[in-house]
Amino acid sequence: MKVVNYKDVLIEGKWHPVSTGSAIFVAANMEHQFRNTSEKTFTFICLIPSGAPEL
Repeated sequence: MKVVNYKDVLIEGKWHPVSTGSAIFVAANMEHQFRNTSEKTFTFICLIPSGAPEL
């Protein structure tokens, strides 16, 4: 995922700040959530591969 503006990401119960241009990897079946901490519209690009091998 590529972040386009400021926000936080929750991965496995811990919040992490991310900013414009950050890249985030969330492994399969990992609990995750996003929250917008800016006054701008939250925007991100998410790529989900189909049939990717397990890492």
